[in-house]
Amino acid sequence: MAALILYVIVAGAILFAWHRLLQPIPRAAAIALLLLPTLFTGRALFTGRVYDASDYGYLSRPLIDYADTLGVHVHNGVLSDTYTQMIPWQAAARYSWSHHQWPLWNPFMLCGDILAGGMQAAPYDPLNLVGLLLPLDLSLTFEASMTFFLAALFAFAFARAQGIRDDSALFAAAGFMLSSAMAFTIGWAPHTRSWSLLPLVMFAVSRVVREHRSGLLTLALTMLVLAGHPETMLHVVAIGIGWGVFEIVCVRRGALRAVALACAAGVLTLLVTAIFLLPFVEAVKQTQEWAGRTLEASEPPRVLWELIAHRAATSFLPWWGGSSWKFNLFEIWDTGAARVGSIIFALALAGIFATWRRGATKFFAVLLLVCLGAAFDAPPFAQLLHYIPLFNIAVNSRLAFGGAFAASLLAAFAVDAWPRRAALVIGVATIVLAIATGFAIPIQLQLHQNERYLLEMVATELVPLVVLIFLMRRPRTAAAFTIVFALMLLQRVNEDGQIYPAMARNTFFPRLPVLDGMRGGEPFRMTGVEDALVPNSSAVYHLDDVRGYEAMTFSRLAQTFPLWCAPQNVFFNRVDDLSKPFLSLLGVRYALTDIGKTPPDGWRIALDDRTTRLLENSRALPRVFAPREIRYGGGPEKILDEVSHANDYAATGWIETDDPQQYVIVNSQPAIVTKQRGSDYKIDVNGPNAAWLVMTESAWSGWRVYLDGHRIRTYFADVAFLGFYVPEGHRRLRVVYLPDWFVRGRAVSFATLAAMGIVLIIRRARRRGATPGTPLQSDRLE
Repeated sequence: MAALILYVIVAGAILFAWHRLLQPIPRAAAIALLLLPTLFTGRALFTGRVYDASDYGYLSRPLIDYADTLGVHVHNGVLSDTYTQMIPWQAAARYSWSHHQWPLWNPFMLCGDILAGGMQAAPYDPLNLVGLLLPLDLSLTFEASMTFFLAALFAFAFARAQGIRDDSALFAAAGFMLSSAMAFTIGWAPHTRSWSLLPLVMFAVSRVVREHRSGLLTLALTMLVLAGHPETMLHVVAIGIGWGVFEIVCVRRGALRAVALACAAGVLTLLVTAIFLLPFVEAVKQTQEWAGRTLEASEPPRVLWELIAHRAATSFLPWWGGSSWKFNLFEIWDTGAARVGSIIFALALAGIFATWRRGATKFFAVLLLVCLGAAFDAPPFAQLLHYIPLFNIAVNSRLAFGGAFAASLLAAFAVDAWPRRAALVIGVATIVLAIATGFAIPIQLQLHQNERYLLEMVATELVPLVVLIFLMRRPRTAAAFTIVFALMLLQRVNEDGQIYPAMARNTFFPRLPVLDGMRGGEPFRMTGVEDALVPNSSAVYHLDDVRGYEAMTFSRLAQTFPLWCAPQNVFFNRVDDLSKPFLSLLGVRYALTDIGKTPPDGWRIALDDRTTRLLENSRALPRVFAPREIRYGGGPEKILDEVSHANDYAATGWIETDDPQQYVIVNSQPAIVTKQRGSDYKIDVNGPNAAWLVMTESAWSGWRVYLDGHRIRTYFADVAFLGFYVPEGHRRLRVVYLPDWFVRGRAVSFATLAAMGIVLIIRRARRRGATPGTPLQSDRLE
C-alpha cells in the first residue's frame, strides 16, 4: 500500500496546487482524474504489486529455473526494454545516490557506462526523486500511476482552456491517457513521461501568448528536459512552437512580447538544466549511434509501403500483428501505433467536420494529419522531416503520441458540441472500419488462426460505434454522455489494459544461490553465456556485467566487440565463447551458463544451481594492472590491429599517444591494491620503478585520475580503456568519473537557481512592504 499512499499524497498535492494557482478544478473532476490511472495500474496499486515487466527475466537462466516455484508466467515478451534498460538504469541511479555520489556513472554494464549523460536514466526527474522514498519495485508502480495521472491532468486542463465543459475535458484526458502509445510505453518512463507533458507545454504557451506570463512555461520545459528523452523533447517543443504561432495569429496582439517571453523561458530552462544537458552534449558524439544516425541522415529517405500499411493497420485495428498479453501471440507489435480506439477516432473525425469553425479544430486537424503521417512513415510528412536538422536523426514515428493527443482533443470537441450531423460522419467511419475488418479477417486467420481474436475485434470496435451513432442522433443528456464515456473507457481497458502484469513483489529480481556465489575482494566482472542473466539486469543485483544494452554505446568499446562478443541487432552484445582472451582482460571472473556446458581452459566449476552453472575464470586480470610490456604511439588503427591479434593482455598493453611512431618498453610490476566505492576508485601502488597502469573502465571523456592529490593525464589504453603513468615509490591514486562539462553545467544550474531564489525573495519582500491600498501582483504562478 506504500505506493498507493505516496500516489494519493503526490497527486493530491499537484491537484491542490493546480486548483489554487492556475485553474480551479471541480471536486468531481479531481476525483475522476485521481482514479483514471487505476484503470491500468489499480490492481498493482491496491494490492502492493509491481506494475512492470519484471517477469521478462524468467525467459532465461537462472530465473527460468525458479519460474514454477514462484508461480511466474511470462505475460508479455515484447516488453524487453523495460526490463533490460529502464529498471537497471533506475537501480544504477539509486546505487549512486546511496553512495552520496552524483548519478554520473553506471558501473554495472559494458565495462562501465555513462548514466546521467545518456539522459534516459533521468536521475533528476522529480518523480524519480520522489520514488526514492519507496523500494525500487514499488516505485515502478508509483511512477507509472503518476505518469498516467499527469497525462490526464494536463490534457484535462488544456481542454478546459479551449472553452469546453468539464465532462468533455475529461473525455480528452481519458482518451490521451488511455491511448495505445501511452499504455504500451509506460514502462519506458522517460519517453512516456515526456509526452505526458505535451499538454502542459501547450497550456503554458497559451499563457505566454494571452497573458504574457512565462513562469509556467519555464517550469514545463524544465520538467520536459529532466524527463530524459531528447527525441521527445524535440517533438514536444516543435508542437509547442507550432501551437504558439497559431495562438499568436489568433490573438493578433502582443506578438513580439510573447515571442520574447517564450525565448526567455527557453533560455532560462537551458540554464537551469545545464547540469543535465551539457554532459549529454559532450557524450553523444562519442557513441556509435551518433555515427550511425548521421550516416542514415545523409541518405535519401525511402518509402516502404508495406511498413506504412502495417502501421496503419496497427493504429486502426486492435491487436494487429499479435498480442502476447491477450491471445498468447508473440508477434511483433509496433510501438509506434497511434491507436486511440474506434470511438475516439470516429468522434475525432466528427469533431473536424462539425466544429471546423472553432479555431483550435483547424490546428489539431492538421496536427493529427502530420503526426499520423510521421507515425506511419508515410509521404510526404516523414520524408520532409528527413531534411530538417535534428529531425533527420530522430525516430519521428514517435509522433504517434502527438496524433493520439490531437485525436483526443478533437473527440472532446465533438462530444462537447454534440452535433446531430456527427452521426453521419461516425456512420461513414463505421462502414469504412467494417470493410477494413472484412479484409483483415482472412489475413489474421492465416497469421493467427484465432477465432476469439476476430470475434473480440468486431465486438470491441464496431458494436460501440453502432451505439454511438444511435446516441449522437439525439440531444445531449447526462445519461447519453455517461454511456459514451463508459463505452470509451471499456473499449480502451479491454484493448490495452492488460499489456503490463501486476507482479508479486517476491518475484522481482529475487536473490539466487548462483548469484550469491560470486564473491571477490577486489572489483570483478561477470557475464552470461548467450542470454543467461539478461543484460542489464545485473545492475539490480549490483553485479558488473561486461555485456549491455544501451541507447548510447561507447564507440571505442564497440570496436572491441568482435574480440569477445557478438552484437545483436537492437539488443545486447551476446557472449558465446568463454575462451576469448579479451574476456580475461575485461576482468570477467565469473560466467553463468547451462549446467551441461564443460568449462573451457582456465575456467572451473564454482557452483551448480538447478540447470544453471557458475564458472570461475582463473585468468581474469584485475581491474587495474601493469602489463609486462608497454607499446605506446603508432596511431589508433595500428593499436586496434595489434590488440585484435593478441592472446595475452597481461603481457602487453597499448597506450595511445599523438606520436605516429610506436615505442616498446619493459614495464615495471608494482604491487597494486584497488578498492571501489560506488563509481570511485582508490588505488595503492607500490613499486621501485615507475610504471604504466591499465584500468579496464570504458574511457568515456570525463575520467579524472589524482596522484597523491594532484590530477594527472589519462590516455586511451588497449583501444577503449584508461591508461596512466605512475612514478616509483608508494603512491595513492583516486580515480573518479567527473566530466568537465558536468562541473560547468552544475555551476551554471546552481548559479541560476540561486539567482532565481534571490529575485523571488526580493519580490516577496517588496510585496510585504507595500503600503495598504497599493496594487499587488497576482500571487498566481507567473
